[in-house]
Amino acid sequence: MTGKRKEFTQLQRAEIYVRDRATCCFSGANLWLLDSPLRPGYETDWADHIIPTARGGSSDPTNGVCAGHTFNAKKRHNTAGNAYLFENGLPTWRFFSIFGPLGNAQIARLGRLASLVISDWYFNRAIALILLGFDYRCQFQLYHENPHRDDRYWFRAAYRKLAAHQRLSDYTLEKRGIVIKPTGASSK
Repeated sequence: MTGKRKEFTQLQRAEIYVRDRATCCFSGANLWLLDSPLRPGYETDWADHIIPTARGGSSDPTNGVCAGHTFNAKKRHNTAGNAYLFENGLPTWRFFSIFGPLGNAQIARLGRLASLVISDWYFNRAIALILLGFDYRCQFQLYHENPHRDDRYWFRAAYRKLAAHQRLSDYTLEKRGIVIKPTGASSK
């Protein structure tokens, strides 16, 4: 049975992101951009349908997983690709059989990201949109490409996500311990 494609709402995407501790279910990649937003090949988060809506799956968060955009694009409408290394933000038996025990850094990261809340997804998306804006600006400056969505579009979208973050959050990221201090940073 095929159905019309149904997307997750932004709130549902945020719920999936928080539940899965900002961790790609396919690769284990850290999708919390504050941990290192400018690293080469950074991944942004996507809410992926476990059973694609084209095959009758719902757009309920229980039918979704947090995935890096690369893995989401590879999977497409295929349910055979559901070989998860992480479920609900924790490693699966498959992860352990391939990689062995989690390292101390992974254990610390997953523990820290268990403190994520809905508003953090909006903050993370704002960072991703800002990075897209810079990317589009560079494309224009370096290659004179003029995409139909320029950097101003992405920066306005980022501003809207930051505004949503502020509306939904009444506490700071630092107080919840989900921001890593850079090595050598003072504790002022």
